[in-house]
Amino acid sequence: ATISWNGNNSFTEYIVNYRNQSANTWLTRSSSTPSITLNDLTSCLNYDFQVIGVCPAGQGEPSAIGTFSVECETCTPPENISFAAVTPFSSKIQWEAKPIDIKYVVAAKFSTSADWIENEINGNLAVFSGLEACSDYDIRIKAVCASGESAFSPVSQLKTLGCSGQVYCDAQGEVSNFEWIDRVAVGPLVNASGDNAGYQRFEEFSNVALSLGAQYDVSLTPGFQDEVYEEFWRIWIDLDQDGTFDDQTELVFETPTATSQPITSTLTLPATGVEGLTTMRVAMKFFDPATDASPPLSCTTFEYGEVEDYLIRIDASTNAADPANEAAAIRLFPNPVQDQLTIQGLLPHHHLRVLDVTGRTVYQGAATPSLDLSRLQSGLYFVEIFAGRESIARKKIVKE
Repeated sequence: ATISWNGNNSFTEYIVNYRNQSANTWLTRSSSTPSITLNDLTSCLNYDFQVIGVCPAGQGEPSAIGTFSVECETCTPPENISFAAVTPFSSKIQWEAKPIDIKYVVAAKFSTSADWIENEINGNLAVFSGLEACSDYDIRIKAVCASGESAFSPVSQLKTLGCSGQVYCDAQGEVSNFEWIDRVAVGPLVNASGDNAGYQRFEEFSNVALSLGAQYDVSLTPGFQDEVYEEFWRIWIDLDQDGTFDDQTELVFETPTATSQPITSTLTLPATGVEGLTTMRVAMKFFDPATDASPPLSCTTFEYGEVEDYLIRIDASTNAADPANEAAAIRLFPNPVQDQLTIQGLLPHHHLRVLDVTGRTVYQGAATPSLDLSRLQSGLYFVEIFAGRESIARKKIVKE
């Protein structure tokens, strides 16, 4: 609003006090002319003001209090409604905020229902949880302004995931605008995905086949906005197609430590599994030594990073019964090791023993994905893997 008053040539400056009529404190601006434009006003409110003239000898007396009103801006429905991080059970919903908006009413319903459920939201981001898999929802939003409420926006349609294959547990990064999964390449599957608000499922790779017992090149590339951060990477595949990811037997790849660099490595699928369509989950999680220095689990939501699911096909092994294939799938890390040794590629019929440099057996038992070596003295040891009675692998480790 612009207010004006009769000036006086003896004044070199004017001080303008103003406040909305429900406030107790004056706001102050100055002007060298008998007019001023105030831009920090709220629509639909009445204001008081007074003017004080300033001359070389000092300030004059305040004028009588005047009043003015700020016109009401039209409250319009929110625009540019979008959905992100859509899972079988949840979704983020965001829209464009306007300066006059105070809050919002978000209404949702099943597309086949007539009953809307409304929720008040203070910001322009809502997180819907408790949704049903493979379901259609109608969403509409209205703004609440000082002048009243807008009409509802046109209806937007949301479809939750879970229509293809099994429905999996939720896992996602809550914040992905600082770091995200930029590119995933596992054998024939290559996807430059970019930032997907913490989670995305890709079902367009269902024609990509990975064979049981086969080895594949792995390339994982993080994306960063400004600073570079260290990240943990893990990959799971639902090999038995039971709709879950076993953090021990179905973890097919992980980085032994967090790193900010792109990953170039290999993974070998176990020789046994169920053929057909299934899901591969890729997780990248920020490494924070102060608050959370652990790698991601298959069914957790973490603060920084991203999760991507891929619908893929598992084919039969070309030679699944060959012990050489089973041996090629076995990886031991970290090496050197302090306490816990991770062993990847084990099968249910495997067992192992650990020998010292003299050939003495210091451990013998079932082959487990995590082997506790904390009681062993520092030195050189050998881990021998058996398939039945046949020794299929013998690997050297250093205990620190």
